Amino acid sequence: NEILDLKPGFLSSCNGGMYDTNRAKMIRDKDGKQACPSNVSSKWYKAAKRIQVHTIREGSKNVLELGCGTGRYFPFIHTENLYGMDGSIEMLEEAKNHWGSKGTYKKLHLIRDSFDSFFERKEYQNKFDYIFSLGTVGNSTFLDDSNNFYEFCKSLPKLCISGGVIEF
Repeated sequence: NEILDLKPGFLSSCNGGMYDTNRAKMIRDKDGKQACPSNVSSKWYKAAKRIQVHTIREGSKNVLELGCGTGRYFPFIHTENLYGMDGSIEMLEEAKNHWGSKGTYKKLHLIRDSFDSFFERKEYQNKFDYIFSLGTVGNSTFLDDSNNFYEFCKSLPKLCISGGVIEF
């Protein structure tokens, strides 16, 4: 499980701060508590269960989480290929180190990129049967501009196979 860094030198920020290794670890610890089965009333756990039910029921082959961060939802995703895309190398390192091969997926692909360039990459077009992004889109400084948000929404369907599902 290596990280494919498609944006070397790219600095990602979210929620008003730059990510570093310590902040990424703190976020992973917090994420683990919010999405764990002992916290069934949390919105994160409810979202995780919804993702789990969908990927099991539909037999998803290629799932993409945009803005995957530390991989909060990885253990709930049942798929052959799980793709996690994020702009922060530190967050992806936490996802790799913590979840690596612990999930219910066969292969984990971690990709560091920005939304706009990821959407243009030919190798990811018409690839995914399920794309989701929870708690990321509203926090992205790239999407603060309404034109960027419009382009973001317009670009998503070209990543999906026919009949694919996009959830935010």
